[in-house]
Amino acid sequence: MADYTLSMTAAQADAAITANVGITTAPTAGSAKTVTSGGVKTYVDGKFTAGATGTFTTADGKTITVTAGLITNIAS
Repeated sequence: MADYTLSMTAAQADAAITANVGITTAPTAGSAKTVTSGGVKTYVDGKFTAGATGTFTTADGKTITVTAGLITNIAS
């Protein structure tokens, strides 16, 4: 692999990598971007009240099962 000299700050490099990798903090319907764990937690917290039990389907078609407020299964 070739070596390259980058003429940018660490913050600029981080922003460029994030933009190209596509990491986001919130799930978006139809998006192929990776979602941070905090974004997933916020999404799940918004679907159920504390201690709730049930299932829901994510935008990418996964079925999430929650039992007593805890994720107990994720199926494709």
